[in-house]
Amino acid sequence: MTKIKLVDGSIINASGVELINGSLQISTTDLTVEELAELFSNKDNTNYIELLTENGEKCGFKTGFTSFAGITYGADGVKTVELFQPVDVTEARLSNVEGAVNSANAQTEATNQTVTDLEIALVEMYETMLGGV
Repeated sequence: MTKIKLVDGSIINASGVELINGSLQISTTDLTVEELAELFSNKDNTNYIELLTENGEKCGFKTGFTSFAGITYGADGVKTVELFQPVDVTEARLSNVEGAVNSANAQTEATNQTVTDLEIALVEMYETMLGGV
């Protein structure tokens, strides 16, 4: 089982994330059909979908899947959300750019956190050195 993270920060346990004939299919038992429809029908929420490990670490992403096709409800309780990339070339380009911007923002946040952690470590080392003098 993996997880996905939508633009609004929602994290959903997914039993499957597959690209089939150009459609992104996400299977889950987490939410109701209504809740899933609300999350995935908002194209701003699906233009950048992070793929996460069970531990929550990023292991990939999908961009541009902003056309909500619907949800299939299986007898076993698994709901499969189907998303497509828009056919409109301009909309597709905008979605891809938005996805790239979201990816860059996520990378910037991670870099900023690393810099902050390094600053803290350097201050601690400096204080330790001063205390030992």
